[in-house]
Amino acid sequence: MDPILERRVSVSARESHGFELGRAFSSGRQGVVYHAEHIKSRREAVVKICYFSKDSKRAKFKVEVQNTLVLQHSRYVAKVIHHYEDEKYGVMYLKKYETDLLEYLMDHPFTVRTARKVFFRVCKGVLEAHQMGIAHRDLKPENVFLDSKGRPVVGDFGSSVRGEKGMRCDECIGTELYCAPEVLRGERYDPFACDVFSLGIMLHVLVCGHWPYAGSSKAEVREHIKSGKLKMMESAFNRPSLHLIKAMTAYRSSERPTMAEVLAHEWFMGGLTDCHMVTPQASLEEPFPYECPTHSSDDDSEEQNQDRTGYGRFGSV
Repeated sequence: MDPILERRVSVSARESHGFELGRAFSSGRQGVVYHAEHIKSRREAVVKICYFSKDSKRAKFKVEVQNTLVLQHSRYVAKVIHHYEDEKYGVMYLKKYETDLLEYLMDHPFTVRTARKVFFRVCKGVLEAHQMGIAHRDLKPENVFLDSKGRPVVGDFGSSVRGEKGMRCDECIGTELYCAPEVLRGERYDPFACDVFSLGIMLHVLVCGHWPYAGSSKAEVREHIKSGKLKMMESAFNRPSLHLIKAMTAYRSSERPTMAEVLAHEWFMGGLTDCHMVTPQASLEEPFPYECPTHSSDDDSEEQNQDRTGYGRFGSV
């Protein structure tokens, strides 16, 4: 946490809306995040405080709040409790979740079957955002949160943008290891197609525990990403899941499926043989009852043999 920013947070900002702030546990370009507790009900929350050092910071905070509020109808998106801003600060109170997906993955390996259930809900959240014209632009396991029942929701829309289909962006934003090649190359890009690419990388991480890149340095990995050189652990996937990941991480953004096409892919139906994109369904409902993420051995023997992977140390570059 930036100690200068900590000193600038006023007493009124730290105790508003009946909440009392605790320790800070995260900080980034968009602000500092604190644990908080409601003074009367003792309900826990997290509070994100942004210091408006310049007008662009205020504008980004407004976009994050507006885009998150637009999606509050969705059960696949993190919930906002309250928000406000004054001349110096923007403050957003959010529901407290048990953990984020990256932290969970550090200790719990996924089977492909479990990854499919979690990934389906993440994709639903992103689909609903895209249907409202919102591209997230920083999709990664750290921005997916799990509630007490293990159900994932998409959060942190601090890098998001809203616009019409066909819009193009030129801001290099997001987390490098999940960025589409065209973003790192500094080209104008389709933010919706870039979200699809990021989710494809996330799916590889969920199943294999590391990114699909090879390289001895960050600079080398960056060049591989820019040129579309992916090194996937193909043996960890069945054919439908591998087909889906390759489609989502296609080098050309125009060749990537839309989120509706992703969710209509046969992999989500549990198929193990055919590999093809199917016509998006009119209503994309969950094709299976959701279960809390687990690493217990309750899968069919066929998937036990070909889908189980271990994590050990989370992959790094």
